[in-house]
Amino acid sequence: MSSTSFLIGVGVLLSLSHLVLGIGTGLWLRHRDARDSQRESRKAQHLLAFLRQLAGSMAEDVDTYQKQVDTASTTLENLPTQDSTEVTDLVFSVVRDMVQSNQQLKDQLTSAEIQLKQQAAEIEDCLSRSLTDALTGLPNRRALDDDLERRLAGWHRRGAPLSIILIDLDRFKSINDTYGHTAGDQVLQQAAQLLKSSFREMDLVARFGGEEFAVVLPNTVGVDAQTAVCKAIDKIRSIEFSIPGRTLQVTFSAGVATVLENETAAEFINRADKALYRSKETGRNRAHFHDGQQAILVGSAETVATTEQITPESEPDHMPDNPTAGLQLACEDLRQHVAEWLNKTPR
Repeated sequence: MSSTSFLIGVGVLLSLSHLVLGIGTGLWLRHRDARDSQRESRKAQHLLAFLRQLAGSMAEDVDTYQKQVDTASTTLENLPTQDSTEVTDLVFSVVRDMVQSNQQLKDQLTSAEIQLKQQAAEIEDCLSRSLTDALTGLPNRRALDDDLERRLAGWHRRGAPLSIILIDLDRFKSINDTYGHTAGDQVLQQAAQLLKSSFREMDLVARFGGEEFAVVLPNTVGVDAQTAVCKAIDKIRSIEFSIPGRTLQVTFSAGVATVLENETAAEFINRADKALYRSKETGRNRAHFHDGQQAILVGSAETVATTEQITPESEPDHMPDNPTAGLQLACEDLRQHVAEWLNKTPR
């Protein structure tokens, strides 16, 4: 390859690298609004890896070419010049121009490589922040949806089992009302870390929204998911949460489901949510498993013995699918309070 052709080729590659970077940035911008953000994220990450490889390869090519030119220059300098002084001077001049041009191109490429790395780091940071909950540091709802869709695709293709746990902190509103939202945020942060440490590294613990969390358990059937959530319930019940000036006992309720054949993500989550509501409805601080037909109480002997003594409250955190059921609960609770008041009233 001639020197001119090589320099043109390097210039084209340099322009191509900027073009590809533009495409990568465009994909990231599309990623922010697209529903299939996980797929776009992977595309952008592959693109960034390609950009790094391209920039590094170009730098190596230019460096190799400069070494070859330097070697040729040294060889020419050692040639006898008695009979061809003018020709030799001309060759030296051309070589010096090539070396200078090559050095300038290398400097430009080095600068471009630095910019590529900086912009790649910025894109990666934006991608990470778009999938992370700012308060707890856990994956957010978008990351959860992405992971769940990917896991469900694996279930439909290969039959890989999958379970999900929805978790809701009990009486969290009263914590905010009594101690303030700063204390509530601290409780959420501590709960997030405790939940993360309570499950396997391969499990995805995410913030579902508000005081709710979700755990995706790949390759896990119902009985194992039930065991895992019971351990988490017992663990959190035994730990005191620290807020300014005092400590708190915090519990949570949970709903568990294992994916069924031909089930969509929305249907899967809805079953877990129904099981969660059942846990709230029957007294909190417990877990239920939805088998596709009904929500069944699950738990260790300690969990069941403790939670069965809790009286249901009149204002569940989740409204039931059937409004009549909620009205019946409220009426029953009202009758109970009236009866207690009558018993305390002097006759």
